[in-house]
Amino acid sequence: MKTLKRKTWLIVMAIVSVCLNLTACSSNDEKEDDFTAKGQITGKLEKGPFLQGSKVILYELNNNLSQTGKSYKTNTTNDLGEFSFDSSLALSSQYAELETNGYFYNETEGEESRAPITLNALVDLSEKGMVNVNLITHLEFGRVKKLVQDGKSFKDAKKQAEQELLACFAITHKIDSPENISLMDGNDNAKILLAISSILLYRQSEARFSELISKFSTDFARNGTITDTNIRQEMQSGQYNINPKSIVKKMKEHYTRKGVTISIEDFSQYVDRNGDGVLDENDAFTEVIPDDQLTEENIFQDATTIQNALDGIYAKLVDFTTLQLTVEAIRTKKITASNLYNLRLDTDSRYISDLWKSGYQCIHNANFMIEALSQYNSNIDVSTYITEVKLLRAFVYYNMTLLWGNIPLVTIPLSTPEVEYIQKEQNEILDFVYNELNGILPNLSVTFDEEKGGKSRMGYYSALALAAEVKLLQGKKTEAINLLNQAEWDEFAGEQTEAIYSKNGQSTIFSLSLLSYSNTGSLFNRFLRKGDFYPIYSYAHINLLKKEAKDTDISSLLNEWLSTIGLEYGYWGTLKRTKTAISTTGCKEYELLLPIPQIELVSCPTLIQNPGYM
Repeated sequence: MKTLKRKTWLIVMAIVSVCLNLTACSSNDEKEDDFTAKGQITGKLEKGPFLQGSKVILYELNNNLSQTGKSYKTNTTNDLGEFSFDSSLALSSQYAELETNGYFYNETEGEESRAPITLNALVDLSEKGMVNVNLITHLEFGRVKKLVQDGKSFKDAKKQAEQELLACFAITHKIDSPENISLMDGNDNAKILLAISSILLYRQSEARFSELISKFSTDFARNGTITDTNIRQEMQSGQYNINPKSIVKKMKEHYTRKGVTISIEDFSQYVDRNGDGVLDENDAFTEVIPDDQLTEENIFQDATTIQNALDGIYAKLVDFTTLQLTVEAIRTKKITASNLYNLRLDTDSRYISDLWKSGYQCIHNANFMIEALSQYNSNIDVSTYITEVKLLRAFVYYNMTLLWGNIPLVTIPLSTPEVEYIQKEQNEILDFVYNELNGILPNLSVTFDEEKGGKSRMGYYSALALAAEVKLLQGKKTEAINLLNQAEWDEFAGEQTEAIYSKNGQSTIFSLSLLSYSNTGSLFNRFLRKGDFYPIYSYAHINLLKKEAKDTDISSLLNEWLSTIGLEYGYWGTLKRTKTAISTTGCKEYELLLPIPQIELVSCPTLIQNPGYM
């Protein structure tokens, strides 16, 4: 009897338990069924702003941030990236994923994108009906999901992911929830969004950008940091090379064309330009005149501003040459491959892309300055400036044709309607460089003005050395030695020691001043920099050029290069001119020339890729 009562009691308890559970489930279900978004859901899609017709899909998510199977679609209604869903959505959960796809305004290039990209966002709709999708929402997406799966609340996961993401860019400033941020806000939130967007977009095709942010998001999701060195190199390239003032100018002009005025200002305070992980005064942008903003008004006020413009070209020359030295060091195996660095020199290589762009930036600035100074009416003698700028341009063109072979020859500002961006044969480039040098040699100074930079400025002796290199590359050795014999080089006589990297000593003829070069994270700084000066031409270099012109035994010549100068500037050029690059470095024949960057081929379809590269 007792046993029967006990069984009956257990059955009753089980029924009660089931009923309680069902009641609880019913209560929860009713709570979820009762949820509706507060008002109409609207927002903006911004990389730069997405264009009209971009797709927006809202996926309902459960508490684990998994899709429930319910979704809604809409499109952006204008070129400001604005979207809205037609009516209140019948959602059972407060959590949603927004997936967007479309074309956008590329703020770093100042033009509409050539291909669409996809951005995502995770949002809580219980407190807001306005939700924006941008690069920050996209980059935090995977990290937030992982933190929620690890037990964090949605709110805490979002907060942690956002702090970790900003730390990747050395930003300590707190921001609002990224889905609340818009580029049109005109505050620090907008500046930070534009800074991160511009850094990652710098010199990226849409395909490469999509790949980069996908890899970034995956790496970041693991532990809230970026451990992939290749991603960090892409970030550092953007941090060092973007021009915040120029980007802001382009953004304002774009919005103005769309009938909107925005108040966003310079965001350089949120760019860790030197890559040391700290935002401070050492990140100041040293460019005197921003790219694409050269005008007669901001250059030609007086001798001081003209000199400042020239200093700006030298700063660009430093960027170009340090990148050239990095690429050549990879080719000559001075910098070797490891798991830490992607050293492939292919069409998508960051080093190749940055090198090409920095070269033509330097040429563009030189072209503008030459043309404007030629029309300058003042009591200031500008002929010496024109001569020096032509020498700098010749130096860049020689090295670019050495590296790439056939390249566009542009001698007028890129903004000029008549400009032709068409490849010329290498020999035509070399003839141009030599004729330029031959024309300016009589006007170049043989002295070094220490107040104006001394041996960190190019002059007569640098021009002779460069002209000789041109003739050697053309195989005209007699003309090369005749050029070198035009000067008395003994005043530079002296042993080339490590001290040449610390100061401009007796044996220095021309060196790059690295005093203002702050790209801490660059491969050049990590592996090649030895001091505040980098010798381009020295007494030892001239002697080696003479021996090359006199048909000295090639093996002896290369051994002397290694014993006196090493794998420094000029060594790769010597290997190419003496046809020993393949046997010395093990590179393939097609690798004697660099690939034209893929982003250049896309933007200028008339360019022809060098053989051997896809």
